[in-house]
Amino acid sequence: MSQLYRSEVRDDLPSEIPESFTLKRNGSYIAMGLVLIVVFGGVMLLQGVQASGQEALQNFATAALCIVAGIIVLLASINQRIDVAGEHITIRDIFGKTTELNVGEITGLRADFVGSPKLLGENGRVFGRFDRSMKNFAVMLSYLRKHNIHL
Repeated sequence: MSQLYRSEVRDDLPSEIPESFTLKRNGSYIAMGLVLIVVFGGVMLLQGVQASGQEALQNFATAALCIVAGIIVLLASINQRIDVAGEHITIRDIFGKTTELNVGEITGLRADFVGSPKLLGENGRVFGRFDRSMKNFAVMLSYLRKHNIHL
């Protein structure tokens, strides 16, 4: 998977890298989270109210799972971001935890099982993840390549 991933992004990298930029999710994640909560969660809640017994419990459980999944997607779309300003990088995960580091602290870059790059530090510590759906994905790969950090 990672071999295919490398060949896909190699030709798309921009040559000009801005001094500062931000990686963040696009608006489709917000729409997906709202659909999970309102449409799927709402429909299953209505089905649970109209049903009885075991069927009602199954519908309520499914509604709860849809709502929780929707909240997680919304958190990811709103909170998760990577801000780059020169050599300084600020990473915020989906729960709002912030990690600040210098580009020199990144020792490697590895693709996870779905092909999303992970920023690695000493002893394999994962600083953060980013993926193709994020705005400025290619700019980040160019920035890392400029600092001799390759996938």
